Amino acid sequence: MRTGYIPVMIIVGIVAGLIMMQPDLGSCLILVATSGLVIYAGGASMKHIIASIALLVLGVGIVMGAKTAIDSLSPQTATVAADKNYKMDRIEAFLDPFKDPEDGGYNILQSLTALGEGGTSGAGFGQSIQKLHYLPYPYTDFIFAVIGEELGFIGTAVFLLVYLYFIWRGIMIALRCTDPFGTLVGIGVMGLIAIQAFVNIGGVTKTIPLTGVTLPFISYGGSSLVVTMFCMGIMLSISRETNRPAKEEVTKSVTTVRQVRASR
Repeated sequence: MRTGYIPVMIIVGIVAGLIMMQPDLGSCLILVATSGLVIYAGGASMKHIIASIALLVLGVGIVMGAKTAIDSLSPQTATVAADKNYKMDRIEAFLDPFKDPEDGGYNILQSLTALGEGGTSGAGFGQSIQKLHYLPYPYTDFIFAVIGEELGFIGTAVFLLVYLYFIWRGIMIALRCTDPFGTLVGIGVMGLIAIQAFVNIGGVTKTIPLTGVTLPFISYGGSSLVVTMFCMGIMLSISRETNRPAKEEVTKSVTTVRQVRASR
């Protein structure tokens, strides 16, 4: 508890609190969820998990309370007011996008329209109409809606299956690693990609409120792609170290066979 759990939670809490105060709730949730996954994979008990949730709720309450107190003491600028309205618009758009179809609910309605237009087989590769003038940010936040419109339900299902297979293979690589640190890093990397993909696809399909995060490997964006490829380099390194003992054993066996043949 004192050497493993509490230090980690303090670091995660500080970083998550700073990100939330920016404010960037989507990135904060992804960081906290990924950290919780790594903590669970590291052997945390159910008591630790429950304590983590309690500390998270407490931390969120403290941060939001401090921010509210600071805003109340200082004159409310147009930026602060717009930020509050922006958050409320996201929540209201998730609950009832038809309440304000021209403003708050516009993005999600256009996303759902794109998915509905795709039907079973889709409109065809490159034939999306929503991405031309209606769907906002079709190359980043709403790229999954474009995939649904162009490839339809069948193409979207295949895409999700490939994505799930990729995540499953990464988790298997992490679990087969003989080094505990490599296992935790691998679980964290694949958990980060999986959670971010869930947040993006969930927002596009109105499963969860929109948060504005990219879809790993698919969305346009230089920094996002660089970080994701860096993570894949780490996974390849873990896979190489996992397979190295088996390769060394095969090499040793082949060398022994050659030496026996040479002695004959």
